Amino acid sequence: MNGGRRRFHAIGLSILGVTLLSRVPMAAAHPGVHHDIDRVSDSIKKDPSRAQLFIERGVYYRIAGDFSASLADFDKAEQLEPANLDIAAHRGITFSSMGRFQDADRELTRFLNSGRVSAAVLAARAEARAKLGQPKAAIADLSRALSISPDVELFIERLQLQESAGQIDQAAAGLREGIAASGGAVVLRDRLIELEIRRKNYDAAIAIIDDQLAVTPVRSDWYLRRSEILDMAAKPSEAGNDRLRALDEADRAMSQRPSAIHLMSRARALESLGRLDEAKKDLQAALDQAPHLEGAADMVARLDKVQTNNGMTSNTEIRGRQ
Repeated sequence: MNGGRRRFHAIGLSILGVTLLSRVPMAAAHPGVHHDIDRVSDSIKKDPSRAQLFIERGVYYRIAGDFSASLADFDKAEQLEPANLDIAAHRGITFSSMGRFQDADRELTRFLNSGRVSAAVLAARAEARAKLGQPKAAIADLSRALSISPDVELFIERLQLQESAGQIDQAAAGLREGIAASGGAVVLRDRLIELEIRRKNYDAAIAIIDDQLAVTPVRSDWYLRRSEILDMAAKPSEAGNDRLRALDEADRAMSQRPSAIHLMSRARALESLGRLDEAKKDLQAALDQAPHLEGAADMVARLDKVQTNNGMTSNTEIRGRQ
């Protein structure tokens, strides 16, 4: 799992099925956390016997990064409601945020062993188990979590664990499952194409692109992607045909709606055909329309470098013949 990613900071204040308030680091996502701490503290002064108030403040302390105060509030809540196993889940999340993954595993398991079912808690335990060097257990937890809630980010996390564990066939199957469950999430589809290329399963990668070509109105970049895979598959003639199709598609898009994006797509098609001067002309036109168009300036610099290197190579060849 990614070391700097979310730590499930804000498992919901009531874990009835576990509502995940946010799946990003909450200090950034919840700038009013100290106000919330003060608000709940005032409520605790008025009603110090309510365990739910200590749970709520413990969550906010965790979001603020005050883990000692968070654990102290969960301990107080448990004194008030010893049978409330929501507290174990909250405490486990705090331990995970602290890097105390063994303790996190223990507390999250207490919650899950009570018969409660929660995708968020399973995913949190998967993170702890991955950190503890238990990838198979982590994968199993993520699979259970995904059977409850098919979340794109969790599909990616399971993929990473499966790849690291050498479960490549399972990784590919899991991505296909995720694509179906998510309605065709772009990030999962792209990862599946990359995975099939690494497996040298070029026909499968091309089939995924063919499916996309059948439904997308803008096909130029997809033809270019397919041409790259056809080159890898040692099918240069078919690859060359796709590069020409990409240019035709880019021309069609430009005739229907001239735009900086379509100019850049046509520049990519022209580059693939070695027509670098024309590609640079389109890129400059795109930058004139949209000076901050992402990737356009970098592409111009790359083409300049290619042309410079080509010129140097030509000069070397001329000198070699003299």
